[in-house]
Amino acid sequence: SLSLSLSLPLVLATFSRSPRSPQSAEKSWRDFFDVVVVSACKPAFFEDGTMLREVDVASGRLILGQFTGQTALGRVLAGGSSKIVNSLLSSTGNDVLYVGDSIFGDVLKSKKLRGWRCTAMAALTTAHFS
Repeated sequence: SLSLSLSLPLVLATFSRSPRSPQSAEKSWRDFFDVVVVSACKPAFFEDGTMLREVDVASGRLILGQFTGQTALGRVLAGGSSKIVNSLLSSTGNDVLYVGDSIFGDVLKSKKLRGWRCTAMAALTTAHFS
């Protein structure tokens, strides 16, 4: 499991591709998405962004240097911008599903600025049921 404790990850999936099939019998939640972005530094992510880096999923640490790979499929990335992610996925607008944790900072901005499909996810704790 990813050990970065930076924040709830921003998850992007495109609807133009068939679902990714994991190599092992055990599926991770990440296998259902094209790319996962953590430490997006919103709202900068929707503007100029920050340096895009890859995360070593085994250790949870950032790989040194800027990510310059040809494809982001199946990777966990840190930082970057929505424009860079669109380019890496070769997708725009309605082809992208954005899952965020903030109605204003994630859902409204991603829809308004990029035309992405979007949804919000809220963390539940046992305190909600007391």
